[in-house]
Amino acid sequence: MEKFFKAIDDVFSVKVLGNLTLYQLFSTILKYIFVIVVFYFIYSIIRIIYYDVRTTLKKEQESDTYLKLLNRTDGFRFIVQEYYFIGEDNTIGRDDRNTICIKDKYLSKFHARIIQDEDIYFLEDLSSANGTFLNDERIEDAIELKTNDIIHIGQMQFLFVQGEEDA
Repeated sequence: MEKFFKAIDDVFSVKVLGNLTLYQLFSTILKYIFVIVVFYFIYSIIRIIYYDVRTTLKKEQESDTYLKLLNRTDGFRFIVQEYYFIGEDNTIGRDDRNTICIKDKYLSKFHARIIQDEDIYFLEDLSSANGTFLNDERIEDAIELKTNDIIHIGQMQFLFVQGEEDA
């Protein structure tokens, strides 16, 4: 066993660069790797907290107005919620920057927009490739939404439900 430790000591005490031994070089590299791993861990935690806070803030902004999915969710190869609460300005599309992000291949990156003007909601198509349909009619300009209107985008159909605002 003593020969083994002597061999290890001989290997690590070899000078590789000037007076720098292999042990010093190896330990310095491991220190930097450890620091990088710690920073990556901290970054991962901050990222998780950011997404959690973002989700919490979206839930706090929820109103009584929402879109209800009319399709069955098990037929889709992407994640879609049954309800999407609507705020004052909402965009729908594949891009993560949308208020309502749905990874449907038939949606444009920025497909449609629902905006609120006082107590009236409007639906507009954002020059999407496959179009936005309201009650089976393709829309070209912003059009007023009413409760129980059916919005068809991509493979999905949503029921628009406008809740009562407490004033």
